[in-house]
Amino acid sequence: MRAVALAMLATATTVSCPVLADTKEPESVRLVFETESPSAGRGTQACPSQAEFFAAVRTYTSRWSANVDEGRAEKTIRVRLSVRGRETVGTLVVADATGTLSERTLVGPTCTGVARAMAIMVGVAIEPPGDQPSGPAPSPDEPSPSPSTRTVPPKGTTEPPSPPDAAAPDPPRSADRAVELDVRFDALAFDVRFESSTAVIGGALPGVAASVNLLFAVADGPRWLRGLRPSIGFGVRQSFPKERALRGGSVDFLWTAGNVRACPHTFDVAGIVHLTPCVETNIGILGASAEGYADAQHTSVAWLDVGGSMSVAVSLSQRVFLSSTVLVTGPLLRRPFVLASGATAAEVPSVGVLGGLGIGVRL
Repeated sequence: MRAVALAMLATATTVSCPVLADTKEPESVRLVFETESPSAGRGTQACPSQAEFFAAVRTYTSRWSANVDEGRAEKTIRVRLSVRGRETVGTLVVADATGTLSERTLVGPTCTGVARAMAIMVGVAIEPPGDQPSGPAPSPDEPSPSPSTRTVPPKGTTEPPSPPDAAAPDPPRSADRAVELDVRFDALAFDVRFESSTAVIGGALPGVAASVNLLFAVADGPRWLRGLRPSIGFGVRQSFPKERALRGGSVDFLWTAGNVRACPHTFDVAGIVHLTPCVETNIGILGASAEGYADAQHTSVAWLDVGGSMSVAVSLSQRVFLSSTVLVTGPLLRRPFVLASGATAAEVPSVGVLGGLGIGVRL
């Protein structure tokens, strides 16, 4: 049904193509038919051959001969069918020695349907409905003429707009319409790491981390997005207790944070090394416990930082890989830890670096 609708609409739109001749003799028109489609495979659309297309054109006009040399042709009609994923784009160009006279483009779901519409457009361009001989008036039992047989308005006049038809087919989509983005899930990766950070209390703070990464692939979409392999990661970071000795006692620090990262693409090097730049944030709690003081207390503050990271995975096998990461981050909450005596136990730096090394598996 979509193909029939395209054909009806193509007939209505091509009445504005230039008239190629006013005689009833075969037109001196050279018709060029081209197809462009991906390599044959599952889901590949079949397009008609040149002979099949020429035969379809002859069903809509008797004033054209296929035996026209390029040098003798007064005009050239070029038809091109291009299969692009789930749709077919048809282009019709009418040109003479001075250049292009008219150009039309249609988009449809099947190559066969677009080819049928193109055949109608070629037939109407060669033999406009107004040039077809008028026969006897139809009897009451005969169906009324198709809406596609309306005549071309005289030169210098404009055709009044036709009233809207509720049964008219939807207009074809524009050829330059943005391609729908097709993002597919590719794999799931899990890794554990030993890490050390200077972004928490100013010195090295060792700990462990674990993360789950969802890997995707852009299968179809705009050209600048095709081939991208984005990913999203979720994890947790837990530091080991870090003791800082002070006069009269000590303070133990413990950092716990959840981690979220978004990565636009993964770059492959030599097929075994995978580089992934990301934007990361850590959200959690930094706690401190004082010991050795008469009024020793425990306190904690909220933690939030944002930074950029580079993760490197080296494949050991199809599933197992070595995992490493380097994160440069800036804490957004920087509350210092101060004892009752006024001594500063720790200050959160404005910028810090986190590094880690571990092992992971792809599922």
